[in-house]
Amino acid sequence: MGLSPKYNQNNHIGEKGETKKVKKPKSRAIGYIAVLVLFLLLVIVVINSSSKDKKDSNKINGTVEIGQEARLFHKDGGLLPVGIDVNSLKELNKALIAKDEAGIKELERSGRITTVMNNTRVLVLDKTIFYTEVRILEGLDYQKKYWIPSEWVVPLEEKPLISIDQNISVLNYEIIEKSDYSLAGIQRMGYTVLLNIDFLPTEELMKSTANEIWKKYGGNWNEFSVWLCMPETDSERYGIATFNKNGMVSFTVNDIALYDTKWSDKKLNIP
Repeated sequence: MGLSPKYNQNNHIGEKGETKKVKKPKSRAIGYIAVLVLFLLLVIVVINSSSKDKKDSNKINGTVEIGQEARLFHKDGGLLPVGIDVNSLKELNKALIAKDEAGIKELERSGRITTVMNNTRVLVLDKTIFYTEVRILEGLDYQKKYWIPSEWVVPLEEKPLISIDQNISVLNYEIIEKSDYSLAGIQRMGYTVLLNIDFLPTEELMKSTANEIWKKYGGNWNEFSVWLCMPETDSERYGIATFNKNGMVSFTVNDIALYDTKWSDKKLNIP
């Protein structure tokens, strides 16, 4: 009895005992090629995605890049809290959630947290996922560096007017001019302020806005005036507030400032 031929999946025994080569099915080769093609396509997609992510890595909210000028903006207006570093902002957020007033005051006293004006022009320096480092380019905080939530950083050209909101207590504003009119040893300062809104505000809202500006900038002046202007009125003074070192002395609404403007036929929107 002879030895049986060694089994090989590529061979089979013929009728006369000879070994014959069996060709692999073409379908299997086609399958290998298809898998290879799919793999190559996947690699291309991953490379393109990585390239796009790298290209956009310097963008904040998809619109503002590191190294570009931008604007700090929040729809509620008023003053925006900023921190000297990311940890300061995180601690402020924790204190706000916990309603820890003592903790908030401690952050303010230590100088780790302060406020800047809404609509302030800035230069974007750095960013994390949630926070952005900026350099202030105007106002009393000129050239200072702060961290701020990234969602408050918008393109420089965007200066949206704010529609009325039932919950606001301070109007969105921008200081456009400062006038030192000190005389005879009495320190006097006046701020011309543009209200970035699309409704006629109530007197109460204008008062609270003027008071907020005085608390931020007017405490060291013997007399401090805030002149509130509506958009598209050539900086005519619509709301006029006067303060001394103790607080507001007077407030006047000047309806003549709205004469022959788009505001003259509008009624007050009362929150």
